[in-house]
Amino acid sequence: MKLDLEIGERPMSFSFNEDRNIFLSLPNNIDLSFTLNARLGNSELDFRGLKLSYLNIKGGVGNIFIFLTESSLTVEIDEGLENIIIYIPEKAVLDLRTESGIGKFSIESNVSLF
Repeated sequence: MKLDLEIGERPMSFSFNEDRNIFLSLPNNIDLSFTLNARLGNSELDFRGLKLSYLNIKGGVGNIFIFLTESSLTVEIDEGLENIIIYIPEKAVLDLRTESGIGKFSIESNVSLF
C-alpha cells in the first residue's frame, strides 16, 4: 500500500505494511482536498471535525465508508465494484457527482459529530 500526501507545495510519499491501517492527524483549521484511488480492500474515511472542501473517490473492489464533515463540499465518486456508504451530518451542504459501476451506493443522514 502506498500513500501520496501533499501539504502545500511539498509532496510526501509513505508506504505501509499489509495491515493497511493508516491513521493521519490532519489540521482542522485549513481547507482540505482529498483524493482516494481505492483499488482493492476496505476503506473507512472519517472527515468529521475537518474543513474538507473537496473529496474525490475513485473506486475499485471492496467497501468504502465515508463520514463527512458539516461544511459545504464537493464530492465526486467514480464507483467501481465496491459498495460506498456516505454518512452526511444534518447541516452539511453537498454537491455530489457520481458515476456508478456494479457496486452499491448509499447515503445515510443525521450523523453526529464528535
